[in-house]
Amino acid sequence: MHKFIWTRLLWIFLAVNPLLDILSGLQIYLLNGGSGMMGSFQIVEMPTVSISMFVRLAMLAGMAVGLLFLRDRPALLAGALVLAAFVLSVGGELLSGKPFALREDVSYIARFALNIASFFAFSHLFVSDSDRFRVDLLFSWTLLAASLGILVPFLCGVGFYTYADPMGLRGCRGLFFSGNDAAALMLLLLPLTLCSLLTAPRLTAPGGLLPLLSASMGLNAMLVLGTKTTFLALGVTLVGVGGWTLVRFFRTKAVQELARFGLFLLASGFLFGLFSLLIGSSLVGSVYGSLTFTGEYIEASGVETALLSGRTTKLLATWREFQAALPQSLLFGLGRGTQATVVEMDLAEIFLYYGLPGGAALCWVYASQGVLFLRGLFRRLDLRAWCCVLSLGLAVGYLCLAGHTLFSVTSGFYFALTLLYARRFTGESPASPKGAIA
Repeated sequence: MHKFIWTRLLWIFLAVNPLLDILSGLQIYLLNGGSGMMGSFQIVEMPTVSISMFVRLAMLAGMAVGLLFLRDRPALLAGALVLAAFVLSVGGELLSGKPFALREDVSYIARFALNIASFFAFSHLFVSDSDRFRVDLLFSWTLLAASLGILVPFLCGVGFYTYADPMGLRGCRGLFFSGNDAAALMLLLLPLTLCSLLTAPRLTAPGGLLPLLSASMGLNAMLVLGTKTTFLALGVTLVGVGGWTLVRFFRTKAVQELARFGLFLLASGFLFGLFSLLIGSSLVGSVYGSLTFTGEYIEASGVETALLSGRTTKLLATWREFQAALPQSLLFGLGRGTQATVVEMDLAEIFLYYGLPGGAALCWVYASQGVLFLRGLFRRLDLRAWCCVLSLGLAVGYLCLAGHTLFSVTSGFYFALTLLYARRFTGESPASPKGAIA
């Protein structure tokens, strides 16, 4: 009975999760005046406890208790390793004698722990083909909700600009507080949603048109968001999925996948035209301005500077601090609480903030499951597996270059679930009877 209630709560959480960031963004927007389009420089007040933080911390506690009662040994081991990495890091901060913010340490590791806990908790739900169908629908719904959270505010002239800097006001992230989080979420879910569209038995079946609407809205939302990474991810996804359909057509004369991909492009173009009619030239001008600026920025600054947006400067500064604290930093790391700002490159942050033992402890789940997924590709590479490769590949590139994934409760949550999805429903990785992941 208790497990029945717990699993239903997990499904409900997966369904309402995309609304949490929009509600928190609306909370921040109203707290700071809530008038027209706002730039990041206008955000001067933050809620003490956001809606997103409150719900997700409650779910973290619920997932931890559920996994404990289920005696999920891999999950308990992963939790113990995360706790050990945290204790080592804070212990190193105490030994260093430097001032540090314990609240930042707790907040940072709690977000990471939520994603790890989600991986193991949802492994008890992602089991059968009927579960996969439900997950496909919920992923499509998530992409649709996130897209509307950007497009509707943009059409109404409210929300946040993606960029607000000396170069001007560009793009729109709607009611998402973090444009990077929104970008990472969409690049994760668009390939999976396209897979649902291309493999649906019938578009007229229940839920058949949802992936088409979600993917088309997602493409337009990514154009409106207008970050360098969204343009890059959109290009990779379109070439990757479109290329697959063309190869399949020429090799096996498979018409359905190619036709549905063409339908997706037509629907996306139709929506773009409709939105342009609704707001005049603003949409075309916004997308063109973002593309033009991206091209000029890359040409003037070089690909490395443009893609990393100055993160190498922060990385080098933190690396020098790490070197100065050797050998203690190698064992304990610098600690997140000692840093005024984050490097925004997740993989580097793990080892700089938590040291080699702590970094290895935190990376264990992602590394081991990633290797098992890749091993399964050699046994069977189909469209679903290929879309998982695109989704996870883009996310890994993003967490290395732009951060905001492993320590994010939005994109990090869906990164963990996409990795679980890839393990469960591609290759030869059947679930155990109890649902525990190997």
